[in-house]
Amino acid sequence: MGLESLLLKLEDNEWPPAKTIAHCHRFSENSAQYGTLKHQLAPQIKHYLLEKHIRLYSHQCDAINAVAEGRNIIITTPTASGKTLCFNVPVFDELAKDPESTALYIYPTKALASDQLKTVEQMENDSGILVHPHRVDGDIPFSARDAIYVESRLVLTNPDMLHRMLEHHGLWERFFSKLRFIVIDEAHTYRGIFGTNVAYLMRRFKRICKYYHSQPTFILSSATISNAVELGETLIDGPLTLIDKDGSPHGEKYFALMKNDPKRSTNQQTIELLAECVKYGCQTICFGGSRKLVGLISKGTVNLLSKEGHPDLMNKVEEYRAGYSPEERARKEKLLKNGDLLGVVSTNALELGIDVGSLDCAILSGYPGSMMSTWQQAGRAGRKNTKSLVFLIAYNNPLEMYYVERPAYFFTRPIEKAVIDLQNTEVRRNHLYCAAYERPINPREDSKYFGSDLESFITDHCSTWLFQNADGIWYYRAKIHEKVSIRGIFEETFSAVASKHFKDPETLTKSQAFREVHEGAIFFHNNEKYLVTKLDLNTRVASLQKVDAPYYTVALATITVDILSEDSMGFGEFELKFGSLAVSTQYDGYMVIRDGGGVNDRHPLNLPLNTIDTKGIWLTITSEIVNEFRKNGGTY
Repeated sequence: MGLESLLLKLEDNEWPPAKTIAHCHRFSENSAQYGTLKHQLAPQIKHYLLEKHIRLYSHQCDAINAVAEGRNIIITTPTASGKTLCFNVPVFDELAKDPESTALYIYPTKALASDQLKTVEQMENDSGILVHPHRVDGDIPFSARDAIYVESRLVLTNPDMLHRMLEHHGLWERFFSKLRFIVIDEAHTYRGIFGTNVAYLMRRFKRICKYYHSQPTFILSSATISNAVELGETLIDGPLTLIDKDGSPHGEKYFALMKNDPKRSTNQQTIELLAECVKYGCQTICFGGSRKLVGLISKGTVNLLSKEGHPDLMNKVEEYRAGYSPEERARKEKLLKNGDLLGVVSTNALELGIDVGSLDCAILSGYPGSMMSTWQQAGRAGRKNTKSLVFLIAYNNPLEMYYVERPAYFFTRPIEKAVIDLQNTEVRRNHLYCAAYERPINPREDSKYFGSDLESFITDHCSTWLFQNADGIWYYRAKIHEKVSIRGIFEETFSAVASKHFKDPETLTKSQAFREVHEGAIFFHNNEKYLVTKLDLNTRVASLQKVDAPYYTVALATITVDILSEDSMGFGEFELKFGSLAVSTQYDGYMVIRDGGGVNDRHPLNLPLNTIDTKGIWLTITSEIVNEFRKNGGTY
């Protein structure tokens, strides 16, 4: 048993999963390439590396050397290549040499910051360099922050919290005035509206650093993307040196593209494959495209293992997604890292670099939607010299079938670009209001942060009595930060509670609550099913009751799009339009589906309309083209 035995099964047509493998691609192993440092490290760092038997790879040396020369860098080597040392070594080196210097680590999620805090604490303990590391986010009570303001030299946070830190930057004067490094991990996640917000947040942050007479070096770490330098330089508004020549060793990786089995659903294929991997003793991560799907696959795998006579393996499979309490999240991560779990079914919450140890296999239940996510998820399997195996089980849709039938195209397809739009008027305006509250804006001085057209932009787009001009200096006269969401659309949070069965409530956004915990819904938690007996819209609490039901539920929604304003341009035979939209979602019913498949029943729902205002791009198609499309057998 084990991975070697499982690899042999790939060519065995008697093994059910092998029958749907369309193509298996082999990635050869790579040996380690080591580098040389060009400057002297602090004695404590030298001792740390020797004690840990760490020999730095070539890309790690390239990163450390570039930082020592005062350059901002972005590291884009693959998953599990040791990117963390690329920033921990130069940061701890500087903090050892200058006992007053500080560093800020920014992560896209609280879970990732919490995970990396353990790494930093361990390095502090092993090196003897006192940095008093702390995590600062919404889970940290205000009563615990006084000590952080006074003593911490290394703070780990997220963009949402940095946004609020700038609101009260006076509390951080000691920390910001001695700031030597800003580390931005998982930089590829800062794209779209989230990335645009973070780009303006970084400009505000640099402005505050200048006020406190600090000029920190930026160290960015990213998944491999087509435009890493362009993205990074847009984020930080400054030049970056690219570190992309990977020197770390990698074992053989096998990547199997699997066809959809017409006799079984993709969900059932996934359940059966995950159960097989677990039975072979292979530690496996399985990615599902939604919270509901993750619950279905995890519960289905546990049931199948029980049915096939493996009750000892039932507690070796768990689900992982957003919404858990910090304690529950930490428990699951520890079980996985220690090897106590053989199977974990996750949303893209584990796509980022949370340390989950060495995994043998990764299963992608459906194409994740981008090549960037595909390689991030596939990269969770395999470490250093060990072999690994990845399965992508295609859904029965044109795009996924296209990839399965053209493996050469799939495996050579370039990774997408990450795009940030600094011309977004609403985002820019909101951050100008925040910046003016933090410190009054002088267009002549602050145009280097907010654009050469700053003065005209303020005149044309910032017409509110709260934003006032006094002798050419702009002030914002009210608190604004809590009204500005860094992640785009702000949603209320709901709680799912089953007090007799799990201690801490799960948290959901409003749209998730309407979709997953409406009255009558089946909610999955730790491989158990819970019936939602009540959803209180006033207290925003869903009450759950544990059940042993042979079915699950799927919410039904009607989505309407209202065009509020639009601009248009010719685009061949089409018309391309961009404008403001109101997108309304009405959850008006739900289906009851048997575990084995098939709809049992449909029930109505009476939930309020959920409307968001957003921007959109669309094509208008002439009736002639539609008629031609239909004439050739097309439907839409």
